[in-house]
Amino acid sequence: SSSTTTNRVITINSREDVEALRISSNATPRVGINTTGPNALLTVGPVDSPTFYRGTAAIKATNDDNSIDTCLYLEEASGAEGWQLSVASNGELNFHNSGASTSTLKLGDDDLVTAKALHVTHNITPTSGRGIEIFEASAGVGQISSFNRDGGSFDELRLRGSEISFYTGTSNGLGLYLQSTQSTLYGTSEGILNLTT
Repeated sequence: SSSTTTNRVITINSREDVEALRISSNATPRVGINTTGPNALLTVGPVDSPTFYRGTAAIKATNDDNSIDTCLYLEEASGAEGWQLSVASNGELNFHNSGASTSTLKLGDDDLVTAKALHVTHNITPTSGRGIEIFEASAGVGQISSFNRDGGSFDELRLRGSEISFYTGTSNGLGLYLQSTQSTLYGTSEGILNLTT
């Protein structure tokens, strides 16, 4: 190991005499692991733009045994179940379940969110903004709304597809089938259709 007291830089080298740890001489010291230019309070790896301050922690992704560019691995207390966070070369932030190569949740560099599935169990109401809301309105009631929270009014909601099918009832039977050429309404064997005005 070596130290330079005049600049208050402390470095620790590996067995091959390669710098492995550095405490910088900034007014607020910064710690760097495997980097000679820490740009956060804790920097792991050679993060790009070393002159740009990154805040509390900055981590450079490294390729793991599953060929995933992993930044962070989090493991539960009693076993081997865990989640890892990776950043792809295109800027995507990915959440992987127990080392799976395909991510469960992806936050794209294009601001799109991609997930394998969505299960909504609560009604958390936004206080501002407008957009699509999916929530459990009450026990056993799911709801999709297009609402303007700033104006306190509903917006238009569109469902678009080559065909649109509505399934209802305890048997999950087809109730309404909409096509570009024709639409079919399915009811009971008695063919009951109620229209109210």
